[in-house]
Amino acid sequence: YQRRVRENIEHLGELKKLAEKCKIPKQQITFEVSISSELKQTLISNAIAIVYTPRNEHFGIVPLEAMNASKAVIAVNSGGPLETVQHEKTGFLCEDKAEKFAEAMYKVVSQADLAKTLGENGKVRVQSHFSLQAFGQTLSNTLIDLVRSRSNTPSLTQTSSNKKK
Repeated sequence: YQRRVRENIEHLGELKKLAEKCKIPKQQITFEVSISSELKQTLISNAIAIVYTPRNEHFGIVPLEAMNASKAVIAVNSGGPLETVQHEKTGFLCEDKAEKFAEAMYKVVSQADLAKTLGENGKVRVQSHFSLQAFGQTLSNTLIDLVRSRSNTPSLTQTSSNKKK
């Protein structure tokens, strides 16, 4: 949440008005903006799943943070979540409709084993595809491929295997 971004202010106002319209008692809802890292970790660790609704969001770190904490992710099927969340393996990718999100939320909440499995799969996915080690390996492989494609130098694996002989 950034106070200088008009859209953030407008959306928070819309959510507050919707809560009033739905007659949700104030003691049953809290709107937290710009929270500390500690509070964010506490909220994530106590959640069954994380619901991520921004449409056409760029990469988006929230689903990765949730999966790294072994939480299922319920996200809109556009933008960054298409690259990070695997439908029915690490969470659910939903059409941008309240009913579709509600269906996915119901599945996760009503099936404890499902929530646990999705969360465990998400943790593995983050570690294997989005960790510092995974990014480093991808960068290293890309650079090696680039060097190989621009020279007649034998591949590093060929050079290593020749030394062993």
